Formats: sequence, C-alpha cells, structure tokens
Amino acid sequence: EVEGFVEKTRDELPKSGSDLLLSSSNNLVKELAKILQPPSESTGRSRGRSQRPTVGLQFSEQLTSLRKKIDATSPHYIRCLKPNNLLIPDRFDTALIADQLRCAGVIEAVRVSRLGYPQRFAHTQFITRYRLLGKKFKEEL
Repeated sequence: EVEGFVEKTRDELPKSGSDLLLSSSNNLVKELAKILQPPSESTGRSRGRSQRPTVGLQFSEQLTSLRKKIDATSPHYIRCLKPNNLLIPDRFDTALIADQLRCAGVIEAVRVSRLGYPQRFAHTQFITRYRLLGKKFKEEL
C-alpha cells in the first residue's frame, strides 16, 4: 500500500527556484540545488514529471475549481440543528438551539445584518448592479 508513496506525493521545485539556487555564489546552496533537482530534468521538465499529478498539485487544482464554482454562484448555506438531546419529535430545547446558532456564527451574522451591513460591494460592482435604478430616478426628476 505504500509503494510509490514518495513519487506520488513529491512536489518538484519550480524551475525558477532551482535556477535561483544554482546561480548562488554559495557552494553549499549550489550542491543542495543539484540534490533537489529531479534526475530526469536534463531531458525536459514535461517528460520528467511522473504520470500522476502530485497531491499538492491535485489540491491546488481542486481548490481553484471550487473557488471558480463559488464565484460563479450565489451560495446559500443550510444549517442543521439538533432540536433536543432526547431525539423526541416536536420538542425544541431553545438553549441548545441558541448555543448551536451562536457557535455556527449565525447570531453574529444576523446582528451585523441588522446593523445594515449585510454585503459589501466593490464600487464597480455596485455601479454595475444598480446603475439602472439611478437612470430611472433621474428620469423621474
């Protein structure tokens, strides 16, 4: 089960990083750079890479994909609350529910929202979104 673990989880040093280390005037740093270079780098970086992407690369790609999905949508969150510790239907322990809401940050979010700061738009986003309302108001004057 551990066969190939090192190859699978290895993240190679970026070419710019290895070039920087190799150009060092310090002999120790140069030797370390030679050790850190993959053995097949002389044949070309793309051919020297292993068949599988590294764990770090996979994580980075998945995180980028997730950020793109979140940015493209308006996510809404559903919070599941445990109504009581006895698991009895239609019985609500208000202290337990309030504690769960407090720990999840919902009470703080509602407090901030009531103060009138539910969202913060960049100036360009605000103009793009509400420009039409400004034109209608100007026409009515």
